[in-house]
Amino acid sequence: MQKYRKAPVANINVIGMLHIVEVRLVSKTSGERIKHKMLMVGCEAADIERKLRWVFDTTKYESFSVSSVEKVRDKIHTLSITVTQEDSATEATIKRAENSQQVVGVPSLIEQYNPNLYAIGITTTILAADEEHALRKVGRALMERTSEVKSGTAPMLSEDSTIQVEEIPKNSGFVRARDVSSEVNRAHFVRG
Repeated sequence: MQKYRKAPVANINVIGMLHIVEVRLVSKTSGERIKHKMLMVGCEAADIERKLRWVFDTTKYESFSVSSVEKVRDKIHTLSITVTQEDSATEATIKRAENSQQVVGVPSLIEQYNPNLYAIGITTTILAADEEHALRKVGRALMERTSEVKSGTAPMLSEDSTIQVEEIPKNSGFVRARDVSSEVNRAHFVRG
């Protein structure tokens, strides 16, 4: 049986509360963007920012900013998370000298697509080999009906066909009254 020796423990006094700190840095040499999320002890946000100057050598970074400082109220499971993000070529960056003119872009029109819900009913007769064939023929006939260019080979709906299109209103999120005039179980008073 092995005997374990107890490691010496030093008494360390820590003054302050635990804070989760988020720091963003940009490297001078590579332009690499670095984001640190770390756990620190301090009295207030200003105290944490002062201590961060000792943690990071700010001369190596083009920019150094403290994104957030929040007090820890829950149990901590992670102490430090480092996420490294490189510059991507897709981002457009314009660097200007001081007091230079702003680049004015041409405003572009953005098409807004706000779809509505429709109930569509079709009644028609069509000659087909089976159900799938009938559905395909009805689909092609409807496409031909809405197309600007007409072809003579597409199937046609019968003359006595009916097509009904009705817009279904969008749910507003508010409660609306329901029509109960045709219900059998009408409300009544019960004495007891």
